[in-house]
Parts: sequence; structure tokens; C-alpha cells
Amino acid sequence: WGIGPSYLRIQWWHFTITAFISGGVQSLGRPGHQAMIGSVVSKEQLPNAVALNSVSDTWPRVGGPAIGAVAVAIVGGTWHRWAPWLFGLTSVGQLITFITILMLKPEPSMDVSKSRKPRSLWADFVDGIKIIKSDQVLSAIVVLGITFTLLAGGTGFLLPVFARDVLGGGKEHGAVVQGVLNTSSTIGSSIGALIVVWLVSFRRRGVLLLVMALLNSFFVIMFSQSTMLALSVVLITCSAIVHMFFRTTQRMLMQL
Repeated sequence: WGIGPSYLRIQWWHFTITAFISGGVQSLGRPGHQAMIGSVVSKEQLPNAVALNSVSDTWPRVGGPAIGAVAVAIVGGTWHRWAPWLFGLTSVGQLITFITILMLKPEPSMDVSKSRKPRSLWADFVDGIKIIKSDQVLSAIVVLGITFTLLAGGTGFLLPVFARDVLGGGKEHGAVVQGVLNTSSTIGSSIGALIVVWLVSFRRRGVLLLVMALLNSFFVIMFSQSTMLALSVVLITCSAIVHMFFRTTQRMLMQL
């Protein structure tokens, strides 16, 4: 990018290494983050806490893609000069999240760590598998979640291709089109999480889980066939709604 000495210039493989490390950290952090919810709220508050956590996770991403799309359109070809500062801003945001998590205090009645003897990570992992296998409902939720992730969890990675090649953005306007798609998806995710809050007292959550998984498949297939930006925006919003509804409901059921 021509910033600083040649040995400090960013290359494509830097992103590969960063993505690998980030993925490894998130694979540990996200489950831990979800598990902490049950330690800071009561069982009666748990459904709302899971749903509101999903809302708080998605709403900040509404502004990001929208502002990014506008910024790229304004600065044009000079956008790459701002990229290092944006990565720095992201790091600061992660640090704030880290500090916030350190400030959380689990309720004494729900903190089981003190009553347990120290065990190895492998022993805890094996116990987790045994618990899942011994409970039919929990097994069904886990299998459904794995299947959902394998078949429909990676669609977001293809959005740049759709924005550039399918929806007519090209190299010049592809980033703007992707920003529109990302914003629509994030708004849909927020709506899906809010619907879960609204339906928190609904009893037949398992039926809703299956219906939302099927609906998400339908919307993803329709999006893959669309070549119109307006229609694609509607479809990706609907897909995001049911996708977040599925994910939030699944986490809620597992916590309960």
C-alpha cells in the first residue's frame, strides 16, 4: 500500500495469517461469551438475555457497512490510505470489549467454578459430548445447528462476488453494492433478534426452529438466482431475519 518502509507494507498473505489467528480466537471466544450469559442472569431472565445479546451484537454492524459504503464512494481510489487506521480502530474496539468482559461478575449462586475440582480441558470436552448424547433434545439442537452452519453458514463470504460480478457492481462500484448488501443483512439480523424477544414466551420453539431453517434455505436459494439489486436486497434481508431468529432461538434452547 506504499505506507512506510517496504518491510511494513501490507501484503495479501498478511490478511490470510490475520484471518487464521482471528478465527482461532473467535472459535474460543464466542462459545465462552455465550456460556457467560447463564452466569450473569437468572434462568427467568435467560431468554431475554440471549435475545438482547444478539441484538447488541448486530446493531453496531448496521452503521458500519453503511458508513463504509458511503466513505468508499466519497474517497474513491484513495480509500486504501484510510485502511490502516480502520484496522487500528477495530483493535481499539476489541480492547474495549475485553475490558468490559473483565468487569462482568457472575452471580454467586450460579458460579459453579468454585465448587468444581480442577479438570483437564479434554475431560471437560468428553463430559460435554456425553451430556449432548444423553439428551435427545440437546442432541437434536446441536445436530441441527451443525447442519445449518455447514450448508448455509458461509454465504456471507460470497457477497463480494455477487456484488462485483452478479449484481453489476464491477470493480468500480462493487464495494458500494457490497455495503448495501451487508447493511441489509445486518438490519435483517437485528429484526430477527427483536422478533425472538417479542416471542420469548412462545412455547413451541422447536417447531419455529425447523420452520426458520427451511425458510432460510429458501431465501438463500432465491438470492443465488437473483440478478436484480433491489430483489437481492429484499431476499438477503429476509434471509438474515430467519437466520438470526434460528441462531438466537438455538442458543436460547441450549442455555435453558
